[in-house]
Amino acid sequence: MDCPRCGEQLNHYSLGDSETWSCRNCSYSGITVEHRSDRPDPESWAESFERFYEAAAESETPDRCVAATASGRRCSREAKSGERYCSQHLAMAERDGADAVTDHGQ
Repeated sequence: MDCPRCGEQLNHYSLGDSETWSCRNCSYSGITVEHRSDRPDPESWAESFERFYEAAAESETPDRCVAATASGRRCSREAKSGERYCSQHLAMAERDGADAVTDHGQ
């Protein structure tokens, strides 16, 4: 049997109930392959990080300030009642503007 790609002679291989024809010249192999996937589209890195940080924020103590400290760690102070930040970070945001306080993980 000749290779449908390059016309060279095909080699026959079999193992148990399976068999295929292969070409040593062009690497053609007579195996049917389905290239479509039933899996959903993979998420982007941005979506993955967002999912990670949302899960981390939900699992941590909700009464704790969510601001990042100067060293990049999460603030250890208790958040003001009904707020996301402790009084120090709220004062910093009021004094220096909202961009002065960064949420941990962002």
